[in-house]
Amino acid sequence: MEASFFSLLSKTPSQLFRNFQALILLISILLLLWPSSSSLSVAAAAAAVNLEAEALLTWKATLQNQHQFNYHPLSSWSAQTSPCAWFGIFCNNQGSIANITLVGTGLKATLEVFSFSSFPNLVSLNLQNNSLYGPIPSHIANLSKLSFLDLSLNGFYGSIPSEIGSLVRLSSLSFTSNNLNGSIPTSFANLTQLLSLGLDRNQLSGYIPQEIGKLASLTTLDFTLNKITGPIQAGIGNLTNLSILRLGWNNLYGPIPEELGLLRGLVKLDLSTNNLTGEIPAYLGNLTLLDNLFLSSNKLSGNIPSELGKLTSLSDFQLYTNRLTGNLSRLNMLAFSGNQLSGSIPEEIGMMRSLIVINLNTNVLTGSIPASIANIPNISYIGFAGNRLSGIVPVEFSNLTFLQGFDVPANKLTGSLPPDINSLTGPIPRSLKNCSTLTRLRLEKNQLTGNISQDLGVYPDLNYADLSDNKLQGELRSWNWGSLYNLSTLKLARNNISGEIPAEVGKAPHLNLLDLSSNRLTGLIPGELSQLRLYSLSLNGNLLQNQVVAVKKLHDQSGEGVERLKANWRAFRSEIRALTNIKHRNIVKLYGFFSNAQHSLLVYEFMERGSLRSVLDDAEKAKELDWEDRVKIVKGIASALSYMHHDCRPPIVHRDISSNNVLLDLDFEAKLSDFGTARLLRPDDRVSTTSFAAGTYGYMAPERAYSKKVDEKWDVYGFGVVALEVIIGKHPGDLISSLTTTTKTTSPSSFSSPPHPTLLKDIIDDRITQPGEDGEVAKGVFAIAKFALACVRAEPSSRPTMQEVTMDMVTFAIPPLTQPFSQVSLEELFALVD
Repeated sequence: MEASFFSLLSKTPSQLFRNFQALILLISILLLLWPSSSSLSVAAAAAAVNLEAEALLTWKATLQNQHQFNYHPLSSWSAQTSPCAWFGIFCNNQGSIANITLVGTGLKATLEVFSFSSFPNLVSLNLQNNSLYGPIPSHIANLSKLSFLDLSLNGFYGSIPSEIGSLVRLSSLSFTSNNLNGSIPTSFANLTQLLSLGLDRNQLSGYIPQEIGKLASLTTLDFTLNKITGPIQAGIGNLTNLSILRLGWNNLYGPIPEELGLLRGLVKLDLSTNNLTGEIPAYLGNLTLLDNLFLSSNKLSGNIPSELGKLTSLSDFQLYTNRLTGNLSRLNMLAFSGNQLSGSIPEEIGMMRSLIVINLNTNVLTGSIPASIANIPNISYIGFAGNRLSGIVPVEFSNLTFLQGFDVPANKLTGSLPPDINSLTGPIPRSLKNCSTLTRLRLEKNQLTGNISQDLGVYPDLNYADLSDNKLQGELRSWNWGSLYNLSTLKLARNNISGEIPAEVGKAPHLNLLDLSSNRLTGLIPGELSQLRLYSLSLNGNLLQNQVVAVKKLHDQSGEGVERLKANWRAFRSEIRALTNIKHRNIVKLYGFFSNAQHSLLVYEFMERGSLRSVLDDAEKAKELDWEDRVKIVKGIASALSYMHHDCRPPIVHRDISSNNVLLDLDFEAKLSDFGTARLLRPDDRVSTTSFAAGTYGYMAPERAYSKKVDEKWDVYGFGVVALEVIIGKHPGDLISSLTTTTKTTSPSSFSSPPHPTLLKDIIDDRITQPGEDGEVAKGVFAIAKFALACVRAEPSSRPTMQEVTMDMVTFAIPPLTQPFSQVSLEELFALVD
């Protein structure tokens, strides 16, 4: 090296310059031949994407039930397309997979062969509500950027791998409803960014690790329904951001730690069904935001602290099955509603002279109402509704001069109220007829007798009246219905009321719930009822003349699990609530409803031709459905959705638009039905944690796999699929995804037809005559296809609103075709910009 250096110094300047030129030339050639850093990064990115796609396809091959569905969500997973276009897969700006959301898709497999290391940029993994099983692999810890992990509602078993503690970016972790066992890993202490931790409904055991106290960001902690033992760790008191703490249904023992009193933001606290001992701490009274407090089924003893009277937000407080005793003489609120308290109400309750509120509603109390309550001088509210109390209301209650509320429905009380409290609620005394200022009357579920034609007066301020489940008789025609200007709810079900329903009922302008079921009414249903904005009309169980209606029976509730019962009830309420706000010719009319412990029924107008799906699936019926009727059907659906989205306040999102939920009458007039998943879209309520479960596969917008935002564009997409189904004669299947792939990166200005375009005429229903080349029918079919394809665009923001669709299809004339109908291609239609 030294010799070469000194020999270089001995060269002349001209020789040095020539050597330098040669060196520069050599470097230039090398630079030309060497790939640039940008091309290397592009190549590396492409290789990474290929690796991600290969990993997903390898895992897909292990699925055990992928061929059991007509429209399986993973049918779009193919080596011929980019994974960024696959169902449930979402990429970042660099084209790398950042989100995998496959909720409720029926997947059955393990995660053993899932190559987590192939996804260096994955931020969210949501596989809830599938049939996945096996252990949770420890190599899931390779997802170093993961912030959201949800494996709930599956069949995973084994222990929770401690390696999950290395996922330090996690903000939400849920393993709810699996079969996991073993202890909670102490490595969870590293998850300091965690906001929500759900390990409930498993088989976890051992102690709650002290390290949980280090998760200071937690707002939700749920360990319910496990086999966790030991004391409640005092360190939980460090979790001052908690709003929900659920430790119920475990084997915890020892006292309730004082440190829980530091959790001032708690809204829900469940420590029920454990083996906790000691007294109920007085400091729980500091948790003034508590809505639910469950301490039942423990071994708690001692006094119920008067400080709990500060919990004015408490709506559900459960203390049953403990060993509580003590003196409650200084308590000013006794609120144990919604429990399972049994036995009689002790006479000693009258010694609690400081009481202002007694709320024992909805328990199983028996016996009579103690007369000693009249000794409580300042009592303002007494609630014994929904128990099994019998006998009369004590006459001593006439002395309760501060009493403002007295609720005793759903008992077995007899007799009449003392005269001085007739303006409140209770059985029907004769003096009630003179209470002209009455605003609310609740006497239901007792054994009252009397004649409603004679015993009731004129009540211009009456808003709510419930006399159901008594032994009342008489007729409705003698009532002065015009005076009931403010009446909104009238319930007279299950009495002995006879005669006809008078037409004068239509003079009660604000009546929206009328329940006259299970009486002895006869005659016709008066047409004047149509003048009212009734959202519930119940007339079953009478002797009224027959008329055809459609009855929708929700799932038989006997033998159902708790979660299914809740889901059925939510759907039942949602349908009633949504249809309460709707009056439109293209939306099915709800006549009434019925619900008890076994059944929930909805009564609709009868639609003679059934669902659109049933018509299209029947070759003979489909032939009756000509192009004019098909255009009318699509216009009707569009009009109904436009009304729901843009004219209702708040707007209503249906969330399950499909051909099964479009009904047809004899004239092929379309009416939207099945509002069990509908959502009222209030400005402050646009995020739904339950939105993933709603909808029908094949009609659900692709963004619903990952977005919690309830959006009208969900319905727009479903409308597009149904509109295509109407003109094709069957579900479009993979046609939408193939068009999306073809035109995904093509702007309208640069669009050119592919070598072998799909012509509109080749895909429309061939069971009826072609619509012609340029007539009104052809223009109508062209318009349906155009708007349908615009509505099924993958990007929600690029879809039109239903108001825009309706204005173009219904309000304005359809422009002439620019080319013969037989030459129109789907690719061209899909690339059009409205």
